[in-house]
Amino acid sequence: MHIKRIWLAIAVAVVCLPIGNSALAQLKVGYTDAQLVVAQMSDYRETLQQLQTLAESSQLEYQQLMQKYQDKLADYQKKQALLSNAARTTREQELTTMQGEIQQFLASKERELEEKEAELMNPLLERVQNAINEVAAEQSLDLVINAQAAGSPVLLYADESMDITETVMARLGIEPPDTTGASTASPQ
Repeated sequence: MHIKRIWLAIAVAVVCLPIGNSALAQLKVGYTDAQLVVAQMSDYRETLQQLQTLAESSQLEYQQLMQKYQDKLADYQKKQALLSNAARTTREQELTTMQGEIQQFLASKERELEEKEAELMNPLLERVQNAINEVAAEQSLDLVINAQAAGSPVLLYADESMDITETVMARLGIEPPDTTGASTASPQ
């Protein structure tokens, strides 16, 4: 929260710097909702499906490991009273080792999923950035701002004529979503 205030203060300070009126009048700014653009890409839907498949596969492997662990634990608990101290210690160490292996498995799969997401998303993000760069150059924009950042709007106000989201989508061959009913929808 404090970081946002600091960045807001810096942005206000930069805008309020004593520059000539002619320089300020010449500044041409556009904005876009990069998240919306990415979400409308067919490649994005394919990426989500691939990530979902990978996550489901990992979940199945995890369930199998947990079932083995639970079976071994149940067997140990049934036989615990009959086991010698040495055998009990050995079984407890096996169970502890299995717990560690399960935790390592989870950490490994989480890393693998994050790496796969980055591998699949980076080309999409690069395409969107290239389209933004091209549209900004064509429209002679000095600055393009992302309308959304981490779910929170970066802009408090902007003239809708400066929104280049649909132009960026068109550059990528994406049909913009129908937003005509969006203003009548009730907030959730």
